[in-house]
Amino acid sequence: MLTLAAAAAPPAMATLLERAGWEEIGRYAPAAPSELEIAGNVAYMGNGSRLEAIDLSDPAQPRLLAQLDLPSAVGDLVVRDGYVYVAVRNSGLAIVDARRAGRLKLVGWAPNNIPGWLEKWIRIDIAGDTAYCTGTDLTMIDISDPARPRVVGRIERISAHDVAVAGDRLYVACIDAVHIYDISVLQEPALLTRIDMYNFSMAWRIQVHDGRAYLMDGGCLVIWSLDGPLIPETYLVGGGLGGAGGVAFHGATTYVAGGGLVRIGIFNDWWEWYDWGDYSSGPTSDVAITGDLMVAVVDNGLVTYSLAGSEPQRVGFYAAGTGFDDVAVADGRAWLATSYGGLRIVDVTNPRHPRLLGELANTDERRFASGLRPGNISVCGQHALLYSQYVGLRVVDGTDAAAPRLVFSARKSPDGRSIEIPEAIAVADGWLVGCKLRGPSSAVSAVLGLRLDAAGSVTLTELAWPADIPILHMRSDGRHCYAIDPTAGLIVFDASAAGFVRRLGSVNHDWTQVTNVAFDHDFAYVAQREWPTRAIDVVDVADPAAPRWLGTTGPLDPLQAMPSEHLGASDGIVLGVSELGYVGLVDATRPETPVAIAPSFEPGAPWSLAVADGMAFLGSYTDGLRILRIRHAAAAPLAPAQVAGLSVAPNPCNPRATITFTMADAGPATVRVFDARGRLVRSLHDGWLDSGRQDLPWSGDDDAGRPAASGVYLVQAKAEGRTETARVTVVR
Repeated sequence: MLTLAAAAAPPAMATLLERAGWEEIGRYAPAAPSELEIAGNVAYMGNGSRLEAIDLSDPAQPRLLAQLDLPSAVGDLVVRDGYVYVAVRNSGLAIVDARRAGRLKLVGWAPNNIPGWLEKWIRIDIAGDTAYCTGTDLTMIDISDPARPRVVGRIERISAHDVAVAGDRLYVACIDAVHIYDISVLQEPALLTRIDMYNFSMAWRIQVHDGRAYLMDGGCLVIWSLDGPLIPETYLVGGGLGGAGGVAFHGATTYVAGGGLVRIGIFNDWWEWYDWGDYSSGPTSDVAITGDLMVAVVDNGLVTYSLAGSEPQRVGFYAAGTGFDDVAVADGRAWLATSYGGLRIVDVTNPRHPRLLGELANTDERRFASGLRPGNISVCGQHALLYSQYVGLRVVDGTDAAAPRLVFSARKSPDGRSIEIPEAIAVADGWLVGCKLRGPSSAVSAVLGLRLDAAGSVTLTELAWPADIPILHMRSDGRHCYAIDPTAGLIVFDASAAGFVRRLGSVNHDWTQVTNVAFDHDFAYVAQREWPTRAIDVVDVADPAAPRWLGTTGPLDPLQAMPSEHLGASDGIVLGVSELGYVGLVDATRPETPVAIAPSFEPGAPWSLAVADGMAFLGSYTDGLRILRIRHAAAAPLAPAQVAGLSVAPNPCNPRATITFTMADAGPATVRVFDARGRLVRSLHDGWLDSGRQDLPWSGDDDAGRPAASGVYLVQAKAEGRTETARVTVVR
C-alpha cells in the first residue's frame, strides 16, 4: 500500500481551544465510515476524517490502496475525471488528485469561513465546472482549476441538507422543503419553485435518477416522478427504513441504505415494496453499484455483494473504523467505547502518532435491536467497564491490548431485576454502578458493586447504601468519590466495590442545581444547572473532610453558558463539551475569580471528553479522536477581551475604508460587514487579536470578491465582552 499525504495542510479557522493556548498534536482519524463512490475498480470512502481508496478488483477481498487524512469528517464526495471532491464537515471543500493508482494527493482547498455548527458543508454535487455545497447556505464553488477552487456565490439561510444535479435542474433538499433551481447559468441558480414536505419531518438526502427524485427524511423514503409538470407527483411513500442513507440502482430495482440495506421492487409500474433486505451488519450509511457489484458502507466497514443472481449475495468485507461514543484515558492508553458495546484500545504514549492496539466487537445478536445507542466507559487498571441502557454492563480485560476479551456481561441484577440508566465510577477494586433496578411492578434506585479480584474474576452484588449519599451522579478523582446532590451540594466519600462506604465531608454554596463536576489536582469545578449552565464554581478539596468554596464565574448569560455534558480540567483550565459539538472554557488559574469564555463550535463536533497528563482527548462519532496539549503549563488568564472606539474612515468611502478600534485585552474577536437588511457581506476577521489599536482594511467587496453596491453598510466588531457597531456609506 502506498499512502501520500498532502504537501501542505489546508488553512483553517482558529478554534476556541487554539486561541486559548491549546494545540492539536495528534489524531486517531478512523471513526464511523460514511460516504462512498465507485470509479472503475476503486471505491472511495470516508472513514471518519480520512479518505480511503479501496481496490475492488477482487470483490471477495477488498484492499486498501491509499489514504489521506483531512481536517474533519468526510461529509460527502464526488469523483470526477480522476479527482475526488470532498465536502469536509465544518472545514471546507478538499480536491484530491486520484489519477495515479495507490496515490491520493490534496491539490486544492476552498475553506468554509462561515462560523457556527449549522453552516458546515455536508453534501456536494457537481455540474460542469461548478460544485454546489450545502450547509445552512447553498454555496457555489468554481472548480475549473482544481488547484485553485474559489467561492463564487451563495444562497443564504435556506437550511440546505443535500443537493442533486439533473441536467439543467438543481434539486436542493432543505429542512422542510425541496427547492428546484434552473442552472442554465451554472453559477447563478434561479429558483423555479419550492415544494413543501408537508407531513415529513425534513429532507435529509436527495438523489435524482431516470426521471425520479428519491428523498430520505430519516426513516421514510419519498419518490417523486419528475416527468411532465414542474411540480413533481408523489407516488410512493415508504417507511420503516431506520435512517437516511443513499440510494443505488440496478436495472429496474432500487437499493436503499438506512437501518439496513433493502431492495425495492416495482409492482404495476406504480407502487413499490421491500422484497429483500440485509440487516446483519446494522445501519448502512451509503450504497453504490457498478455493473453487478454492489458496495455498502456499514458501521464498521464496507460490504460487497454480487447482483449476478436473482438475490444479492454477500461476497466480501473490508474492515474500517468504528464510530465511538465515549473515551477514557489511563496509563498511555485511550479506551474507546464503540457503538453497540464494542471497544477499541489505542496507544497514545506518543500522542503525535496514536496507533490501534486491539479491539473487541459486540457479537450479541441483539446489538442492533435498539438502533444506534450511545455507550459509556470507565477504566480500572487493565479492565474497562462498558455500560449503557441498551448493552447493560460489560467488563473487558485489556491486559493483552492486542486481544481484549469480554470477561463479564450482565443486563440484570443478581436477583433478576433489569438494570436501567447505569452510571459508573472506578474505585480501587472495581466499580460502583448507580442505577435503577426495575422489577415486575416498580423501579428503585440502587448501587451495584462490580468487584475485580486479583485473578480478574468479576462479582456483581447489590450494596447496602447510606441514605445521606445520593445514588445517581457519582464521580471520582482517583483518590476519593463524590456525589452530586441538587440541594445538598457536593458530597465527598470513600467506597469500595465490596461494600465499604464512608462519608467524609460536603460543601454547598447556595447551589440551586448541580449537574456535573470535574477535578484537577486539589480542585473541583462544579457546574450548575443543565443547559445552559449558569455558573462554574471552584472548590478546594485538598482536605476531603472540609472542602471549601473558593470562587465562581457568577451567573452567565446564555451566550456565555458553559457546556457541561462532559467536563474536564488541566492546569486550571476547565473544558466543557456538549453533545451538539460546542466547547467552552473557564480560566480558573486564579481560583477565587474564574473567568468563562463564550463557547464556540469546535471542528469535528466532539461529544466526548477525557483529560489526562495535560492533554485533552476530544472524541467524535464521525471524526475520530483529536489530541490537544496546552502550550504552557500555566495559561495566562483569559479575561474577556473588550472592543471599543469603533470607527470607519473615510466615511463615505469610494470604496476602500479602514476600520479602526481598540482591544482592551488580547483575545478572540470577529469583524464583519453587513448590508442594511442584516445580511452578511464580508467577514474581515475571525480569530485572535492582540491588545491595543487595530486597523483593518476593507476594499468594498463581498466574500466572493464582488464589488459591494452603493449604499449604507453596518460594520460590527465583537469580542467576548462587548459588541460595537458603526455605519459606513459606500459611494461609487
